[in-house]
Amino acid sequence: MNQKIPREEYNRIKIAIGENIRNLRSSRNWTQEELIERLELIGLSDISANTISRTENGHSMPNLITVIYLAKVYAVSIDSLISM
Repeated sequence: MNQKIPREEYNRIKIAIGENIRNLRSSRNWTQEELIERLELIGLSDISANTISRTENGHSMPNLITVIYLAKVYAVSIDSLISM
């Protein structure tokens, strides 16, 4: 089933996810580059500082693979990353 949600709701979700990701990174005192290095160490390559920045600022939605690796690197549940 292919459902569409209103654009406002989609944007609200993007912003919430980005804030969660940024707050976790900040709480660990990691730079975006340090986060990228840690993601690469556990197997997620080809992610850029621009991608992290756009996600944290609510301009783009991370894909599922990225969410899985972020949960691993932060040692949190996926739910804590996507909760609003």
